[in-house]
Amino acid sequence: MKKLQYEELEEMTRDLQARVEKGITVEQDLINTQNELDAELNRFRLMQKYSSEALKAPDLASFCELTVEYFVEIFNLPRALFLELDEEAGQVVLAQFGLAEYEDQLARIFDKSIVDGNKSKIIRKGETGYEAILKLGLEEAIICPICDQEENCKGLVLAGLKKKEIVFYDSIEEKIADSFALMTQKAGDHLQILRVNERLKKGIAHATKELEEQAEELKRSNQDLEQFAYVTSHDLKAPLRNIASFVQLLNRKYQDQFDEEAREYMQFVLGGVHRLNNLIKDLLQYSRVNRLDAGLEHVDLHDVVEVVKHNLADMIKHQSAEIQIGRLPLFRANYSQMVQLMQNIVSNAIKFNRAGVAPLIRIEGGENAREIYFSVSDNGIGIDARHKEAIFSIFQRLHSADEYEGTGIGLSICKRIAERHKGKIWFESTPGEGSTFFVQIPRNLKRI
Repeated sequence: MKKLQYEELEEMTRDLQARVEKGITVEQDLINTQNELDAELNRFRLMQKYSSEALKAPDLASFCELTVEYFVEIFNLPRALFLELDEEAGQVVLAQFGLAEYEDQLARIFDKSIVDGNKSKIIRKGETGYEAILKLGLEEAIICPICDQEENCKGLVLAGLKKKEIVFYDSIEEKIADSFALMTQKAGDHLQILRVNERLKKGIAHATKELEEQAEELKRSNQDLEQFAYVTSHDLKAPLRNIASFVQLLNRKYQDQFDEEAREYMQFVLGGVHRLNNLIKDLLQYSRVNRLDAGLEHVDLHDVVEVVKHNLADMIKHQSAEIQIGRLPLFRANYSQMVQLMQNIVSNAIKFNRAGVAPLIRIEGGENAREIYFSVSDNGIGIDARHKEAIFSIFQRLHSADEYEGTGIGLSICKRIAERHKGKIWFESTPGEGSTFFVQIPRNLKRI
């Protein structure tokens, strides 16, 4: 009886011991699992941090250095390599950590044949690629390709251990391969973004240089054209005056001897001389807008309008035009050019009137913190919207010289003056009812 009790007690003891050992094993497994989860969570957090910092990298070199440092930290390995496979330059080491002594060998050792597909690969003794990592003194390594969207290998990331370091570092485990691949994908995505940005910057820089060269060439061409227009127009004035004088003298002296047809021809000549004289005068004005040094002063548009009314007094009287003046701003501009601009717009408003309707012109304006503006409205024939660009182009006429006298330069001069003052001019119109021209200029110009 006593022997039986002893055997039962011994069996119970062994059972209890087994349960305790199993509990310890389970507890250890739980601890290991928790540690693995903590390690995985830490890797995930570091990867998120890497993504954030990689986006802020100011240039490619900074990004590559940051990448290898994070691979070392995330996977607790003492060294890493970031390699790009360039179709033209070949294999290029973008950055390395802990492999400085092998700098010359790195680009020659690895190529895309060392990896299969786009998965991470752990390399140990006896496996494909072992000879390559052995040349770097590594006993174990994990390597993963950088792939583009078509899954073409564009680079490699490698991290590894030397033989003597396996004592201090855990052997590379299969379970980190997925995390390594995910991290490599992030690095590859950032690298592609940087490469695209780099190409865009180069493209923009090249395009900017070309535009600057074209702008400079256009500037020189415009200067040459302005000089040509000025010299040509200036040189034409003297012979044109002579032609006009001799034609007028011929007409006065011999008009009694001319028949009706000859007198008509003479009027054609005089009309042509008159139009050519106006064209030369307007062309000179157009070329002078940007050629002359234009000083700035405080300009009161009320004074400008009074000067314009005086200059156009005969035209205003002949057409029975009425000019109404509202509030107008005071601003910095070139006085003579503002007179020229206003006079060209007002003279057009009077000239392009409707038959039987006296011209009514309204001039008003205003200002805000950044700019001044004014408008000139009329009740004339109006302008079709399809001519909104052509009307400001030099020599562009919407009507024949027989209908309305003019050279087609007046509004081109207005546009050039407005743009020289860093402003703009445009119009709104209803055909058959009238037009309004608007001018807008920065409030505090320093120079033009």
